[in-house]
Amino acid sequence: SIWGGFFFLMFATYGAVLWIGGIWVADGTMTGGEVITAFFSAMIGGIILGQLAPIGTSMIAGLPAAARLYALIDRVPDVDIEAPGQELQAVEGSITMRGVHFAYPSRPQIEVLRNFDLEIAAGQTVAL
Repeated sequence: SIWGGFFFLMFATYGAVLWIGGIWVADGTMTGGEVITAFFSAMIGGIILGQLAPIGTSMIAGLPAAARLYALIDRVPDVDIEAPGQELQAVEGSITMRGVHFAYPSRPQIEVLRNFDLEIAAGQTVAL
């Protein structure tokens, strides 16, 4: 199994580090404390890398969504927002919406608006 191979690799690495550390302690290159410090530092670093694996798969899965988002941000709109446009002289009236139902295409079974009513009087500014 993959876990067996993973644990073999992990414990083989621990053994190799302690083996080489023992050689370095024997020839005076390092002290026993330095070997143990290096061993535990490598072990904790490996644990942290193991904890990052699920996050990495989520990030990789999110790359196409991020690419679409950046493409949307970078696109040039058809409407020139610097153009003066037209101003209406006088607008009178109101807007009424009754019984509006809305769901996003990605989750059509979850209605964000259900039987929503809204009345906007003339001259009123509304944000949803």
